[in-house]
Amino acid sequence: DADCDTPKTCSRCGETEGTPLDHNWLDATCSAPETCSRCGETRGQIMPDNHDYQGTVCIHCGRIGGKWGEHHSWHFDPTTGKLTISGTGDLPSMAGINPPWNDYASAITSLELEEGITSVGEQDFFLLTNLQKVELPESVTYIYDHAFSSCYALKELELPEGLLYIGNYAFWSCPQYTTI
Repeated sequence: DADCDTPKTCSRCGETEGTPLDHNWLDATCSAPETCSRCGETRGQIMPDNHDYQGTVCIHCGRIGGKWGEHHSWHFDPTTGKLTISGTGDLPSMAGINPPWNDYASAITSLELEEGITSVGEQDFFLLTNLQKVELPESVTYIYDHAFSSCYALKELELPEGLLYIGNYAFWSCPQYTTI
């Protein structure tokens, strides 16, 4: 049979017929460059942010995470307990809704919001009972109601200098967080 580089070849006499099939390139993923589905040849580079999530786990690399609304994504590292949120603009409100990382909530011990996020929505990180440390970027200017309520273990959080608003009960029932 023909393959990507050579035409169909007779096994007895070596005579060829037709043309090679050409490569059938599959898109690059988070763990592999573009790959030919026929011969396995690769080209280009991996695309570290090109995850293909089935539920909350990438089918290529096993990363835990996913999209959150239109402009944000999240990633949870179970080895460190860190939840990272990236994107731009206001985070969606989670009031009355389970967040996409809800299955991992009890294992989350630290949270990093990356630069570009401008607000923390209502109840976004409510009831992360083992959350101890939060890193907020300077781009955050609003923290809405109950954003971090019932984060019983929260100890470390430095508020951005440009913060304009802290909503009602944003840090309610965070007994270990004593400095605002």
